[in-house]
Amino acid sequence: MPTVAPKLLAEEIIEAAPAASILRVSLVYGWERDEPDSKWLNFFASCAHRLRQGEPVQAPQDQWSTPVLVDDFAAVTVASLSTKTPTLLHLGGPQRISRADWAETIADGLGVPRSLVARVPKATSRYASRPANTCLTSTLLDRFTTTRGLHIRSVAEGTTALTKAAS
Repeated sequence: MPTVAPKLLAEEIIEAAPAASILRVSLVYGWERDEPDSKWLNFFASCAHRLRQGEPVQAPQDQWSTPVLVDDFAAVTVASLSTKTPTLLHLGGPQRISRADWAETIADGLGVPRSLVARVPKATSRYASRPANTCLTSTLLDRFTTTRGLHIRSVAEGTTALTKAAS
């Protein structure tokens, strides 16, 4: 008997429920405090804290995602609780970006030199076990957000919002 992945099994159970929706989410990011007992900050927060202190950041140049700002994730989640929600939505940010390009965007948003970002192969980073491509796209999401007056921010827009809020 083939083994079914836990996420797929969960989706199959949810799909069988009446009026259920599934929201598949890409990499979610936002501001987190850097506390001594923090084991793993999200990529944005980890980069921002280190770059603000003038510390270098290693970021894979060969791992791609479609990051989505936590505030945008929350807005879409709330909107998806209404009726007339598609059964399955892929929620990813509007751009495909490598972690290295993203780290450089964070450096730009903080006004620190991009030279603090070291572009490295995924295989030599802490992300070695992650897939090279974790991007999500959805034409349904575009229609869903547009009809509800929502806007999913790009990495640059999200970085600007977060760095202003953290100042």
